[in-house]
Amino acid sequence: MPSIATFLKLSGILALGLLALVVSIVVFIFLLPFTLPLVVAGAFLVLLFLVVWLLVYLALVAGAVIVYFFRPMEVRREGSYRLGQVREAGVLPRTQRGPRKKRSG
Repeated sequence: MPSIATFLKLSGILALGLLALVVSIVVFIFLLPFTLPLVVAGAFLVLLFLVVWLLVYLALVAGAVIVYFFRPMEVRREGSYRLGQVREAGVLPRTQRGPRKKRSG
């Protein structure tokens, strides 16, 4: 069986805990008008961050959609030939001919 000293210690701890709870509630209610603007300002900053993040995210998605759907189409000029046709004709493409000869002038 616990001793009287243990009971007094535990009841003192309980009383101090309840007193601390009551004091903290009273201080919170008393300081609420002063702390509320800080809470509102903090919430505003968080919402502002989320809005900026959402705008950046939407801009990235829009850019990806534009690049995906509206990428520039390859337009071939008339008279251009595919590499296979050039090889069939026996003409090497400029990249495979080797270094250019300098013209004397």
